[in-house]
Amino acid sequence: MTGTEVNNKIVYGALGNYAPDENDQEDICYGLYLKISQYNVFLDIREDKYLEKRKLKAIQLYENSIELQRSLEIFIHANPEFKSRSLSYIGLHSKNLEQGEVIFPR
Repeated sequence: MTGTEVNNKIVYGALGNYAPDENDQEDICYGLYLKISQYNVFLDIREDKYLEKRKLKAIQLYENSIELQRSLEIFIHANPEFKSRSLSYIGLHSKNLEQGEVIFPR
C-alpha cells in the first residue's frame, strides 16, 4: 500500500491504518484498537460505501469497551473452551452494520 501512512504503535480509540498482524507487517488494515480485559483488540473496518457509518459504530464500541469486557466474561464463563484463547479482532464487515465478527484465533 504505497502512500498509506501506517500507525506503528497502538493508539487506543484512534482511527487509522495499522498492521495488526505482528507476523505480516505488510497487511495494512483500517480501524482502531480497543482494550478488552488484558487484550489489545483490533477493530477492523471494511472500507466500502458504509465506511462513515462503520466508523461511527467503531467509535461507539470503543466508548463501550467496559460493556464489551463484561459480555466477553459472560461468554467465556458459558463457553470455557474459549478461556485459553485470546480475543484479537472484531470485524465490522457485515452488510448488517450492527453486526461485528469476533475472532478468537487458536
